[in-house]
Amino acid sequence: MVSIVLSVFMGGLGFGSWASGRWLRARAKNSEFGALRFYALFEFLIGLSALVVPYELSWGRRVLEGVSAFFGGYYVAAGFWVAFALGPLVLR
Repeated sequence: MVSIVLSVFMGGLGFGSWASGRWLRARAKNSEFGALRFYALFEFLIGLSALVVPYELSWGRRVLEGVSAFFGGYYVAAGFWVAFALGPLVLR
């Protein structure tokens, strides 16, 4: 489970860095919304999501306890849930 969490987190950091770099370069000349403001906004959203993620993970645990036998595997279902819960945190 730890490797799933780390994989999702590191993959999201890499993808978010790549995607935000492309997005900022494409809009650098046409926008007053600079890179520093973009970064500050996403750091603020990450801070707000820290209030939501613990509830998502506890709700996910309850859901996975019932669904894992039906879905085919606890770790597969848990991997999808962790990606859902942590995805918004790392895709910035």
